[in-house]
Amino acid sequence: MAKSKSVIDIHINDKVHRFKGPADWNSMSRKQLLLWCGLGRQHLSIDSVLTMSGYLFYNIPKSIFSLFKAGEDLAIADKMKWLMENKLTNNLIGKIRIGWRVYYGPANRLSNLTIGEYRRADLFHQMYIKTGKRDYLLALAATLFRQKGGKSVDDVRCELTENGVNSRARFFKWALHPTVLKAIQLFYEGCRADIVRRFPIVFEKPEGEAKQTESISDLEDTILAYSGGKLGNFDETSRTNLYVFLNLLKQKIEEYKRNKK
Repeated sequence: MAKSKSVIDIHINDKVHRFKGPADWNSMSRKQLLLWCGLGRQHLSIDSVLTMSGYLFYNIPKSIFSLFKAGEDLAIADKMKWLMENKLTNNLIGKIRIGWRVYYGPANRLSNLTIGEYRRADLFHQMYIKTGKRDYLLALAATLFRQKGGKSVDDVRCELTENGVNSRARFFKWALHPTVLKAIQLFYEGCRADIVRRFPIVFEKPEGEAKQTESISDLEDTILAYSGGKLGNFDETSRTNLYVFLNLLKQKIEEYKRNKK
């Protein structure tokens, strides 16, 4: 095997066959992400899924793959183990076309979301994780992916409304392919984990809370707490950019901790 994560060298009959593929989640193509989501829906072992992903991502011809000796496929699986930790933060999905309708997704790292939009998306995600009900995952997709109509220079999506989310979720329920829905879930979860890593002080557990509670965490109280100041009332604060809000919250927490000493 080659040392580079993005290169696989296969030795067959004293000849080296070199294949290139993605080195991490964000270097995948849209097609590769959907292939991974499709493989994940099959009833296969982890090693089998990783081996198949390597075979597909690196475009290894069947004629070469069929010549693998016993155990060589496990080397391919080992090469793909980076897939076991979701670090997807780029919107590889881009936009979704269903018939004549086009739905546009958020920017990489969810960087053009407002704190209000993130709050809604995270509530749906938490409800999906807690209940396993697909309707919540559809509502998450309907929150993030919207038709064109926005006035913001960095966001073409139409305004987020409850009626709009409900309408899109009903449409997605029968029109959105399960593999695409899974890709949306992975994109959101990768971004969410990245946000927690970037702002650990904001998401740290209170003292004495060793285990994650089963209750649903709602950012509404946090948004309310910062309303009325320079960010404006609750509605205006809710329209503040996600990262601007989290940076402000981080500064306030750090200031509070300094003054507490």
